[in-house]
Amino acid sequence: MTRAPPPWLVTFQRHFSETIRTPLDASSGTLRAQVHRYPVALRDATRAGPQGGPEARLAVYNRQYWFRLFGALQGEFPLVAQLMGLFHFNQAAQRFLLKHPPRGVDLRLAAQGFAPWLGGVPSLEAPGAVPREALVQAAAIDAAWSDVWMAPEVPAWSPRPEELAHVDARRLRCSPTVRLVEEDWALVELRRTLGSEVEDRRLALPPRHARPRAWAVIRQGAALGQLALSPARASLMRALETKTLGHALAEVEASLDGEDRAALLREVSGWMAEGRRLGFWSGLA
Repeated sequence: MTRAPPPWLVTFQRHFSETIRTPLDASSGTLRAQVHRYPVALRDATRAGPQGGPEARLAVYNRQYWFRLFGALQGEFPLVAQLMGLFHFNQAAQRFLLKHPPRGVDLRLAAQGFAPWLGGVPSLEAPGAVPREALVQAAAIDAAWSDVWMAPEVPAWSPRPEELAHVDARRLRCSPTVRLVEEDWALVELRRTLGSEVEDRRLALPPRHARPRAWAVIRQGAALGQLALSPARASLMRALETKTLGHALAEVEASLDGEDRAALLREVSGWMAEGRRLGFWSGLA
């Protein structure tokens, strides 16, 4: 039979949890512990140490909590972090984590939901020439990188002849190791240049494209790559996420004109063959 913990332990755990989750203050241009916000009862019960008083000792745990989480989010969103600069990225990360505190031991999971949250934030503390729209796109690209890298390995679809005979009337099941992303700046190319460690330097935003571009982020085994997609092919891939092949082709063809429609009709069979080879689909839904 499980015994209830003693009341003093319950109180201590609550106060200590409040202490380590106390937000860091950024008003001075650096992230500082707000020791005056720690629970008075915990401050009174904490002994001074050789390096400082009770508040200074508690502040060590407070800062460690936040900087471990900042490091986790930086690792999952390195493109956003280096476009914003780490100081301003950490402020955004703290705002997110205060609303969505981690609930498990896997720190990587603390970053789940950050990309859609960033898209809903009306203002971001990121001075300079990086538009908010570019940061939102960068977050979607970072999230695609992470999702594809961590996705379970699934066999690529290898259709039988009888499946190909009726494939127009079926919906293709998208593989979890493939994600479609769009950009108005050369963010995918920029993401590819980043190393495994997030650097404390701000990246310059590349020039804006004349028209949006689309990419497929793909993992095959331990290799992660990116495939540039034409506008017609990107439209078809998006339509295939929810429609049968026949309906998707008809919808996309009707939405295109000129060279884009000609490219669709001329190259669709090659696109589908390459998609099967690269593992875009895992079977028929």
